[in-house]
Amino acid sequence: MSTFTIRAFTEGFPEDIKADNSTFGQSIIDEFSIVRTLLPSLHPSLVEQLREMYIHVVQALQCCFSVIRFAAARCFATMCKADLVAGMKHMIDNVLPMVTDQLEVRRRQGAIECIYRILALRNGLTVDLVTTLDTEILPYVIFLIVPVMGRMSDSDNDVRLLATETFATLVKLVPLEAGIPDPPGMSKELLAERDEERKFIAQMLDGSKVEAFKIPVAIRANLRKYQQDGVNWLAFLNKYHLHGVLCDGTNRRYSESNP
Repeated sequence: MSTFTIRAFTEGFPEDIKADNSTFGQSIIDEFSIVRTLLPSLHPSLVEQLREMYIHVVQALQCCFSVIRFAAARCFATMCKADLVAGMKHMIDNVLPMVTDQLEVRRRQGAIECIYRILALRNGLTVDLVTTLDTEILPYVIFLIVPVMGRMSDSDNDVRLLATETFATLVKLVPLEAGIPDPPGMSKELLAERDEERKFIAQMLDGSKVEAFKIPVAIRANLRKYQQDGVNWLAFLNKYHLHGVLCDGTNRRYSESNP
């Protein structure tokens, strides 16, 4: 990575960066653009030498300037296409934790923009450089889908919008993920977490797979099947900190004694 980006995220931005005649910010964006342009043409041995850039790109995803976050997200996506295993490891280790940062909205904005770009969503006639990545990213889908889903109710409108579009793409890939070999370089702890999240997704997509919930207090009634299914679903939502309302399709009022 060139000097402007390294200086920005080690020494900090110059005080006059917002001045009309300052070119410091544009220089950082230009450096990211150069990397995106050259990476697809580099020999794999040269691509591996660029792995030290990831730390600076991740720092840029947290920048206070949205235009730099945007440029960093596109650069990270291109790096993932050229060096998928290393790129997705950095994604899972360093970018995904930013998605759930409740205190810093710009960290969530940078992280969700990065995931959005990696999935290469099409926008009209504009296709990102990593459009062909979908099949290669299948082993990593489960790692992404739960954190992204959690941001669909984010307090920030930009995060909500990107999270919703990204989730819509991830859900389509879930059925293709079954039977895919484990991604290389993942720890046993991460793989165990992946299996737990896979179980969650199966329950979310198919209500019949939701685990039965035993009501912890005594009630003088036997719940009918549809009532128990409703309780199971509400317990499932509560377990994973999701929002939901259970309702019926009629105007009648129900109780345990008058189902």
